Amino acid sequence: MASSPSMEQLVTDVAELKRAAIQTAEILVDHSNRFDRLEARLDGVEGKLADLQSSMQSVIGRLDRLLAASLLERTTNAERYGATNEHFASIAEHFASIDRQLERLERRFDSVEQELAFLKNPRH
Repeated sequence: MASSPSMEQLVTDVAELKRAAIQTAEILVDHSNRFDRLEARLDGVEGKLADLQSSMQSVIGRLDRLLAASLLERTTNAERYGATNEHFASIAEHFASIDRQLERLERRFDSVEQELAFLKNPRH
């Protein structure tokens, strides 16, 4: 049979168990403190991420408004350019019409001058 431990051995074993339990409790308290600090850091990071997300939303909103304004300006300029081109085309057409009328008047004037010259100097 195995001999039973002595009282002195039992006291030593119990003391070692107490030290181990105390050491385990200290380790658990240390880890708990570390987790608390880590949680506080993560809360800070979470807050910064929320601020960054808000800033990004603000930037995206500004970019959307800038894009909309740019598209509107380009559309307006294109319409204005188109209207200006149409206006210039209309003016050019009007000038061409005036040129044609002037040519007709010049031909009539030349014809009238010839008739007048004929009437002044008839060579019958």
